[in-house]
Amino acid sequence: MLTVENLNYSYGSHKVLKDLCMHVEKGQLYGLVGRNGAGKTTTMKILSGIIDADSGRVTLNGVDFPRRTHLRDIFVGHSEYKKIGYMPDNFGVYNNLSALEYLDFYAEEYGLTGKKKEKRIAEILEMMNISELSEKLVSGMSRGMKQKLGLARTMINDPDLLILDEPSSGVEPEGQVSLRDMLIGLCSEGKTIIISSHVLSELTRLCTNVGMLEGGRLTFEGSVAEVLEKSRLNNLVRVAFVDGFEDGMKIIHDSPLVSKISFDNNEIYFEFKGERKEEAELLKRLISAGTTVSFFGREGGSLESLFKSVI
Repeated sequence: MLTVENLNYSYGSHKVLKDLCMHVEKGQLYGLVGRNGAGKTTTMKILSGIIDADSGRVTLNGVDFPRRTHLRDIFVGHSEYKKIGYMPDNFGVYNNLSALEYLDFYAEEYGLTGKKKEKRIAEILEMMNISELSEKLVSGMSRGMKQKLGLARTMINDPDLLILDEPSSGVEPEGQVSLRDMLIGLCSEGKTIIISSHVLSELTRLCTNVGMLEGGRLTFEGSVAEVLEKSRLNNLVRVAFVDGFEDGMKIIHDSPLVSKISFDNNEIYFEFKGERKEEAELLKRLISAGTTVSFFGREGGSLESLFKSVI
């Protein structure tokens, strides 16, 4: 659906994006991960048409993004921009408007009028579970309420692609669960979502795919299943013995796939370069040697541990 090829962008002499390449398929919930300053927000702004890249190519459904001439192009210009909904981390709100007036303003900017506009606003308010806020002034809303209203505004044009920069920031835990369920539901209906968050465990539960951005380039891109497996393989193996500790230590030490061995009482910890099949073979050798093993394995993978090892 979305393809990014050799994207470059600089702020003055500081190059933020360096030949960035990424690919997002239709229906994916794609998590963009990176430390502060890695280029996440810049990437999202380019993909949403807020700023132009210095060079590179972005295509949506096989159609090249044009270079915009004015910010209003996003609303009334090229049709590809109208297929995108963008929610920045810090979005502007009009404090003297009610939620209904706020959504009405953006609906008209996207060309919605009359009954069609009214129907769409009602659908969005219900979808976001904020119908009761329709007459409430933005100035009287909490941070979490404003986040929900901002996401509602992002959805007003029924976009194919949603680009969300820290959408759960300031949302209470119950609201985060509701937001997660809603985003997963949107993907199941065919929407495609790119999302960033500093809460990596949240992205692990939410996303189908992840891209790790560092130094203006992706250092890893793949499914969450691949992330968890790659992360798991970076974790230490722990073996706990009931008896046969010394024989077990010799077998582990002699394995060419083992390094950085340490031990504590009857437990041995070590780095292991092999995968699941090789792990099973090592365990088989330990048992065949007569040792009694009460635990053998690695901790489960996580996006946090992979982030630490890759970035």
